[in-house]
Amino acid sequence: MRINDNILTPDPGNGLSVEEHLRVDPSEMKMAKHDFEKKCTRMERQILRLENEKNQLKFGMQSWEQEVERTRKAKSKAGEDLSGLQSDYKKLCTSAKYADLRKTSARWKLEIQEEKERVDLWERKFRDA
Repeated sequence: MRINDNILTPDPGNGLSVEEHLRVDPSEMKMAKHDFEKKCTRMERQILRLENEKNQLKFGMQSWEQEVERTRKAKSKAGEDLSGLQSDYKKLCTSAKYADLRKTSARWKLEIQEEKERVDLWERKFRDA
């Protein structure tokens, strides 16, 4: 019989003392020990599985961080290359402006035709003379 669900008192009806009532059967003790060992073994396996998973995630994270670093370096290099190309393009445009290289192919064909006509004109003059 319990008082306040925490304090054991002898039950006058069964004639057992508190010590006898608290005594544990050895077979029950072996079963409880066996259950405890099974739970411990199961938890140890679970701990090992979780540690393995943690290590795999850690390795994956390191690989990802390395990939991010490579990507950052490549982006930086591409930015530098782009700046260099933009600078070269500006220089080329300036040079083309001063060298009058911005003519279209039609304009070049026209100028070539005009030069051919001048050459023909001079050749005729030399033959006639």
